Amino acid sequence: MLLQSIMLFVLCTGTCFAATEIVVGTTLPLKAEGKQVEIGMQAAFKQINKQAGDRQLRFRLHSLDDDKKLGKAVKNIKELQKETPFFLGLFTPGVVQAIMPQIQSGRLLVFGPEENSTHLYEATPQNLVLTRPPLRDEMDVLAGHAVEKLKLHKVAIFYVDSPYGRSAVQDARAALQVHNIVPVVVASYPSGTVEIERAVNKVVEAQPDAIICLARRRATYQFLLGVVNKGLIRCAFLGASYLLPMQEFLKKVRGIDLIATSVEPNPWQSQDDEIKSYRRAMHEYFVDERLSPISLTSYLTARSFAGIVQDISGPPTPTAVGRAAALRNLIGPIWLSEGFGKPWRQVQK
Repeated sequence: MLLQSIMLFVLCTGTCFAATEIVVGTTLPLKAEGKQVEIGMQAAFKQINKQAGDRQLRFRLHSLDDDKKLGKAVKNIKELQKETPFFLGLFTPGVVQAIMPQIQSGRLLVFGPEENSTHLYEATPQNLVLTRPPLRDEMDVLAGHAVEKLKLHKVAIFYVDSPYGRSAVQDARAALQVHNIVPVVVASYPSGTVEIERAVNKVVEAQPDAIICLARRRATYQFLLGVVNKGLIRCAFLGASYLLPMQEFLKKVRGIDLIATSVEPNPWQSQDDEIKSYRRAMHEYFVDERLSPISLTSYLTARSFAGIVQDISGPPTPTAVGRAAALRNLIGPIWLSEGFGKPWRQVQK
């Protein structure tokens, strides 16, 4: 039933409703980076629930582990739909497209997924609420930084051979074309693997001075080790926001600098009120967990969702939430981090 996530509705006037609890579902790779997504949302909901009065909504997160496997993620969503039509922070590649029929039908609402393939922003269904800038915008930032600031013109692209990766390559090519740059080489690896040897050899042979990485984190790590070990030590490595969490590890363990975009301010240093609220929530509820761009993004996603639901005067159905979200400007600017420990700067409003 569509309103199963709303445990109790009490009709108080013709237009006013009170609800006790909203259940929010998500499916994540909980043994990997998905745990940080879960922690960020839990921190937000715990903070909101603590501040809630007797007549205010409370939020509860129900998360299932999908091991980053698309089939399992879809199965988890089907199971969670028995309890809720609201889904936040979906992380596993391809899951949004896989459940698009349910989104378009209005049976569920997907709010703030990690995927930001540019095609998702074309004729977006009302019940798909995107909170990240499209990947093309991130590619514009990376291409501009490489060509205009770093004065690098021999640019290579490394990507995962998947629908997401192929779409990302189109965005990267278009962004480079603005600067009259054609990639010197484009190399891929098979989706679901870390078979990067052929891509490493292909890229090293072309001797680029910059590489845009459009691959998953584990494959990107192996690829960067491969090209560095083969002598590409003066090359600039650039990646989209989903690679940002790798910066610290790459620098401290391997001495590799990764230039990356971010869709949120610096989680450690920003003095924005929302970011300071995130740090307080993490300190109060997850003191043993480190701050991270991943948990910050999911925290802000959960806060945005809760704020919209709380402002709806009638029953917060998926359609009502989607309609209310469409009236808000939820997609923020882009920041650029030129390496771990270096200052971040806002590069796109």
